[in-house]
Amino acid sequence: MAAISLVEPDRTELYSYVFSQDLFDNQIRFLVGKIAASNDFANVVVPVIRPGSPYTVPSISALTYTPLYAMPTLQGRLPGYPNPALGASLLIQPKALKRDAWLKLGFFDGRGGSGVEPALQTGLAMPSLSGPLFSIGKLGGSWTAGRSRKPGSASVGLWHQGGPLSCAPAPCTEASAAGGYLIAHQRLVGFRYPTDNSGITSFLQAGWSPARTNLFSTSIGGGFTMFAPMRSRPLDSYGIGLSWARVNQQGPYAGFSNPSELMIQVYGQIHPISNSYLTPAITMLPIAGRQDATTPSTSAQLQLVALF
Repeated sequence: MAAISLVEPDRTELYSYVFSQDLFDNQIRFLVGKIAASNDFANVVVPVIRPGSPYTVPSISALTYTPLYAMPTLQGRLPGYPNPALGASLLIQPKALKRDAWLKLGFFDGRGGSGVEPALQTGLAMPSLSGPLFSIGKLGGSWTAGRSRKPGSASVGLWHQGGPLSCAPAPCTEASAAGGYLIAHQRLVGFRYPTDNSGITSFLQAGWSPARTNLFSTSIGGGFTMFAPMRSRPLDSYGIGLSWARVNQQGPYAGFSNPSELMIQVYGQIHPISNSYLTPAITMLPIAGRQDATTPSTSAQLQLVALF
C-alpha cells in the first residue's frame, strides 16, 4: 500500500508505504513501513463490523473538530497526518475468542514527538529508528447487544514517548512521557431494524497523562450520531459532540492559558447528489483555553465533500 501526499508548496513525500502479512489463518497481522499510527490507535470513529449484524456504517461520526481525530492528551505524540513515521505494528486476534477481543502493539519513529529535541517533522526527515521511539499498545473487544444485535466495542491503551523532552515557553524537562486512553462506542437504537443502517450511535473517548511536557493532562469527550432519520434520505446523518480537556498547568502553557477548555459541536451531513455530501457545522467554546479569551466563542462552517 502506498500514497503520494502534497502537503506544503515545498514538500513532496511518499506519504506511506506498508508491508502487510497475515499469519496463522489470519490470527496475527504484521505491518511494517511508514505508517500513520493515528489510523489504528486511539481512533474512535472506526465502526465495529460484526457478522450477522445489519449495521455497517463507514464512520461513527462526521464531526469536524480536532479532538475526534487527535485525542487532546495524544496531540503531538501519536504519528499521523501530515507526519506518518517509520515503524511496525502487530495485531493478535485469536480465533478461540471468535474475534471478540484483540491486542495490538506498535512502535514508531518518535523524533517528531512534541518536546523532542531537535524538533523535526518525520515527513521531512529520512526514516529512522535510531532516535527516540514512540510505543503504544491497546487491548480491546467487541460485542452485540439485544435482540437487534446492536454492535459495540471498547479498548484501552497505553503509550510511551521516548526522550529527553523539553517544553517552551515554560522551562521544563523530563526523561520521557507516558499516558493512557479509553475509547468506546455502542449502537443505541435501530429505527428500521433489520432493513437498513438507520439509528443512533454513541461514542466515548478519554485520555490521561502525567507528563509535564504534555499540552493537556486529562481529556474526555463523547457524542451521538443519528443515521437516516428519514426513510427517504438514507445517506443523511446528524450529530453532536462534546470535548473537555484540562490544560497542563505544570508544562509549557502554565500561566498562559485557562485551566481547561470545553468544546461543543453540532453538525449535519446532507447527501444532495451522487457521491457528494454537504456538511454544515456550528462549534461553540463555552470555556476557551486561551487566557485572553474573556468571552465564549461560536463559529460556523460549511464544507462540501466529494468522494471519488
